[in-house]
Amino acid sequence: MQSEGSELATNLFIYWRPQEDGGVSDVRAISLASTISASEVDLYVNWRVSSDVYLQVNYGFFDPHHESFSVDRPRNFVSLGITWLF
Repeated sequence: MQSEGSELATNLFIYWRPQEDGGVSDVRAISLASTISASEVDLYVNWRVSSDVYLQVNYGFFDPHHESFSVDRPRNFVSLGITWLF
């Protein structure tokens, strides 16, 4: 969704392996029994505050699959960015 000087968007990621015995680069992965290892949803807002200042707000929710990671609780990520063009 986009309006004058702003943008609201979302992303969805599903992390998987094409084969159950495929390699995983995360050292916290404990099981190769599942091909789906995690999912993630990201929301972000980009806003043009003025002609030379931009504000970015990002939120992410990462949900590891319970059979794939030793720590399987969901994690939240938040970031705030300001870009000043001069």
